[in-house]
Amino acid sequence: MSTAITKLSEIQEKALEVIEQVQEPVVGAVKTAAEKASEVVPELPNFPFGEDFPTPTELLANQYEFVLKVLEQQKKFADALIAAVAPVSTKLVVVPEAKPARKAAAKKAA
Repeated sequence: MSTAITKLSEIQEKALEVIEQVQEPVVGAVKTAAEKASEVVPELPNFPFGEDFPTPTELLANQYEFVLKVLEQQKKFADALIAAVAPVSTKLVVVPEAKPARKAAAKKAA
């Protein structure tokens, strides 16, 4: 893995940590508000065809499944585009070959 990708991965991990830290208190606040609201919001009567509607959990699962399919399709598309421009991009972007790791330990032992 290149140094740039390693650094990018580190930044991405830190970003995910920050997002998680921000989300935790939001979930706590929403939970508290929902508990308070549940004390004053009355139960609604069942309405016709109510069982035809998805639960929030079902809806979320459905949407995430769709999004994952879209992301996979977009990755395939992006990979195909990279392959399509390879004859030109390899001439414009020069990536040095990785140098073999030095065997410092072997030299010291000798």
